[in-house]
Amino acid sequence: MREIRDMLNEIVDEPTKKTVLRIYDDIEKELKNKPAAVKYHHSENGGLYRHTKEVMAYALEIYDARPNSYNCTRDDVIVASFVHDFNKIDQYTKAPEWKKLKYGQEFDTVSRIWMNESARTARLCAEYGLLLNDTVMNAVCLHHAAWSVDVSSPYGYVKSEDFTPLAVILCSSDLLSSFILGRKAKDARD
Repeated sequence: MREIRDMLNEIVDEPTKKTVLRIYDDIEKELKNKPAAVKYHHSENGGLYRHTKEVMAYALEIYDARPNSYNCTRDDVIVASFVHDFNKIDQYTKAPEWKKLKYGQEFDTVSRIWMNESARTARLCAEYGLLLNDTVMNAVCLHHAAWSVDVSSPYGYVKSEDFTPLAVILCSSDLLSSFILGRKAKDARD
């Protein structure tokens, strides 16, 4: 599987590529030293890097099979899959010793003011000068599918018509990585 930097270098739009590579250089250490989750998937040190790389690879594989079918660009796919979990970059810290002993978890969630994960991701991107277009933002907002909550909806959940094709690609890639590859590695350790 290709590395994250290799996939980022495939971005065609030069200003976007330059910005995204600068972001990657700045956060690479965090990606390689943080989990993607505390309990459920990729919960090991470096899990965030592995999960991001898997999501990017799956998303590109899906897109490349039928590039004219998704009403988005390949650059959109790369950017969305790269930033989809940016909210997790500073979300986890090493767990205190008692939690390691009691729950067996290496990491714990950092306490901070609540903010929707998509808003946090968009804010972090904006701090780096990367403004997400509507297609990418929709995919980032909905990459958790049924677990994505739409607070503006009277139903409290998103409807299938809310998903752009890119959101479906990103959601599918995230699920494949989280529930197949991420759990498989976790189950092997248990």
